[in-house]
Amino acid sequence: MSVLKAFHERYWGSVRESIDALMSHEDFNPFAADMIRYQLSTGGKRIRPLLVLMTSEAFGGDIDPCIPFAATVELIHNASLVHDDIQDRDTTRRGRPSAWVAFSTEQAINLGDMLFVLGFEAFAGMRVPDALKLDVIKLTIRAIGELVDGQIYEFVLKERDEVSVDDYFRLVSGKTGSLFRLALAGGHALASDGRRLEREMRTLGELVGALFQLRDDLLDVLGRKEGRPAGSDVGEGKIAFPAVHYMSTAPGPDRKRLVEILRLPRDRTDGGAIAEVLGRYREKGSIRAAYDAYASRREQILSLDVLGAHPALRERIAEVLEELDPGVEVKDL
Repeated sequence: MSVLKAFHERYWGSVRESIDALMSHEDFNPFAADMIRYQLSTGGKRIRPLLVLMTSEAFGGDIDPCIPFAATVELIHNASLVHDDIQDRDTTRRGRPSAWVAFSTEQAINLGDMLFVLGFEAFAGMRVPDALKLDVIKLTIRAIGELVDGQIYEFVLKERDEVSVDDYFRLVSGKTGSLFRLALAGGHALASDGRRLEREMRTLGELVGALFQLRDDLLDVLGRKEGRPAGSDVGEGKIAFPAVHYMSTAPGPDRKRLVEILRLPRDRTDGGAIAEVLGRYREKGSIRAAYDAYASRREQILSLDVLGAHPALRERIAEVLEELDPGVEVKDL
C-alpha cells in the first residue's frame, strides 16, 4: 500500500470529523455546510494535510494535535481552489461542476471566504500550549499571504508578452509552494514544540511544491491528467512551464503566436490551436525541458541536508516522491 493511501486510511476520517465538527453547532448556516461538503467531496490526494501528519510522525510527534491543523491546511487549500476556479472560469473540478457553477459565482465567493474562516476555527481543537499554537497560526497567516500573492502574480504574468523561468518559479512558490511549506513547517513545529528547523522545512516545501506543479504541467501536455484532455492549460491560458520555456527560447514571431493563442477566450481556443501549441512545445524541446526541471527538483529534494539528518523524514518524503512520479519515458518526449 502506498504511503499516501496508508495515511489516508488511518487518519483522514479523523481529519474529516474535525472539519464536520466545525459545522455541527445549531447556528451554522446549513446551506453553507452543504456547499462545504460539496467542495470537499470533489476528492483529491489530500497530500497537503497528509504531509502534516507524515512530518509530525517522522519527528516523533503526537498525531492527535496535528489532526486539527491538517484540517486547517485542507480547508485553506479548498478555499484557494474555489476562488481559483472562479478567476480562471474553470467549470469542472475533478470531474464535477466547480462550486461557482453549482451554486453561483456570488455564493462560491462566500464559500471560499467561509473555508478560510473555518481553517482558523480549527485551531480551537488543537490541544497544545498557547505559545506553540500561536507559532503555527503565524505560519498559517504567512502561508495565506504567500498564496494570495502568487494568485495576484499569475494575473500580472498573463499580461506580459514575455515570461521567464524565474517568473514561473516565483509564481509557483506562492500559488503552490505556500501550502506545502505550511504543511511541512507546521508538522515539524507541532512535533518539536517549536520552529527549530523552520527554514529547512520551508526549503523542502518549496521544492516539493515546485516538483508537484511541474508534474502537473507535464501530465497536462501529455494528456495524462485525470479527467482533462491534453493541453487544457493551453486552452485556459495558464502560465505553465512548457509555455514559459517556449517563450524564453523561441524566435519573436513564434513567441508572439503562442501569446496570441494563450490570450484567446476559452470558447475560441479550439482543438486545432491547442494541437498547434503542443506540436510547437515538442519541436522546441519544451516538454523535455519540463521533465528535466522536474527531475532536477527531485534530485535537489533527496540531497537536502535535513533529510540526511532525519532518516525517518527522508523515508517518508522518498515514498511520496515515488507516488508523484509522472511515469514518463524520456524517449517519448
